[in-house]
Amino acid sequence: MESVNTKSWVAYPTNNHFPIENFPFGSFVHPTTGITQCCTRVGDWVIDLAWLESEGILAENGKHWAALNSEGKRVFNHKFNNGFIDLGKEVWHETRLAL
Repeated sequence: MESVNTKSWVAYPTNNHFPIENFPFGSFVHPTTGITQCCTRVGDWVIDLAWLESEGILAENGKHWAALNSEGKRVFNHKFNNGFIDLGKEVWHETRLAL
């Protein structure tokens, strides 16, 4: 897998546990809808992966996501990341690059 210099538009302290190099994948309860869905985090910001996926934003930045999007498949509109984890390390890496 290629190495890239990553840069975030999200400001966070250098000692933060969730820098751009360490995207954790988890779940959160949406404050407006109360629905639990998949997310990641940069600094103190929660990133709604279900929304990014539904808007096709991930598909614009990765071959696997483009294929999944064209098939109408969604892996992040669930409470847990099992479907995403099942896609394997190559997709995890691609997702981190897209984010």
